[in-house]
Amino acid sequence: MRKFERKKNYIDSGVQGGLITRIMLHWVCFFGVTAFLFVVLQAMLGDPELPLPARLSQVISEFSLLAI
Repeated sequence: MRKFERKKNYIDSGVQGGLITRIMLHWVCFFGVTAFLFVVLQAMLGDPELPLPARLSQVISEFSLLAI
């Protein structure tokens, strides 16, 4: 029996790359939907005296720091 028989590689780079791509795509989609819902909910529940564009710009400026 050979001494280094366990050093075989069973890695398919196409499959590994596809998995990483799929995981990153899911993560980006989840973050995008969460950010969108956060902005919309904050704009709807915010100060009712402000017009909608002003509320949206305020919420987006607050969320940009969190997104970074």
